[in-house]
Amino acid sequence: MDVLETILKDHTERLGKLEANQNELYDRMGKVEDKASSAWKTINEVKVDVKELKEDMKEMKLAQGKQGKVLKAVCIVMSVLTVIVAGFFIYIWRHDTELAKSIVSLGTLIGSAIA
Repeated sequence: MDVLETILKDHTERLGKLEANQNELYDRMGKVEDKASSAWKTINEVKVDVKELKEDMKEMKLAQGKQGKVLKAVCIVMSVLTVIVAGFFIYIWRHDTELAKSIVSLGTLIGSAIA
């Protein structure tokens, strides 16, 4: 009987160790599942952030395009006005040189006062 009792005792100890190992593995699995769940949550949050960033970038590009068109229009208007003013000044220069010189000196005086 001693041999059977020893074998039974050994098997009982092994079963106890196996149950303890199994419980430890279940705990580890639970922790791993929690971490995996947290990781998926983070991944989904990042996906949402990226999607929002892409939408913001589209809006910024649209706004930039509109601003570019406005700037282009302003440049065209300024170019046309410069040509008109230059033509008007040449016309004045040909018809009244003294008036043109006084306009240039007034412009120089105003420019130096601003600077």
